[in-house]
Amino acid sequence: MPLHPELRRELTRVSPDLVVMETYSETQTLQVWLYQVQIQSGHDRLVPISALQIEHSARHDLEAFLDEQGLRRGAQDRRNEHVWSERGDEFVVWSGKGRVLRAERSMRTVCVQDREPVSWAAIAGITSFVDETLEHRGVRIELRSGAGLTLAEERDFAAVADPTYDRTNLAIDAAWASYLGHALARWLGTPHTDQIG
Repeated sequence: MPLHPELRRELTRVSPDLVVMETYSETQTLQVWLYQVQIQSGHDRLVPISALQIEHSARHDLEAFLDEQGLRRGAQDRRNEHVWSERGDEFVVWSGKGRVLRAERSMRTVCVQDREPVSWAAIAGITSFVDETLEHRGVRIELRSGAGLTLAEERDFAAVADPTYDRTNLAIDAAWASYLGHALARWLGTPHTDQIG
């Protein structure tokens, strides 16, 4: 299905720095978010410009248009605030507070928040994790030293407040961590352990 002319005009009009498509949708439409990247106090953060909906069938055409225009694209699950994007030499993750990870192929490093860069050689893998209560979940970089660096996480109190909450609920609510962990591990070329899905 060709890209709708209205969507094409909106993308051209607002000139976003990042176009984010939701990773999964149970409906016939996909949510698309347009963001600007703003630098504040030396840190970059995403500022939403607008949100649109497209038919699933238009996804390929939208991706082709973004590539043709040189626009950066990313992914997000509508149930979580984390946004991730891979583009050429870098993989970046943002939360609502700002950038939480930047990995660079040319430097062979990963920077998590304001910590010192980690060499790719020090990375054993990526884990999409969940604790035993199913409340605390996220994505962690596993280091060869045995330490872990959490780059994205959330706490969902419904997991402990609702006695019927189970792993089926978790698989839906924390799918973002599975998607993000898989995407980062694939980009880094490291193993991915998924405790969620």
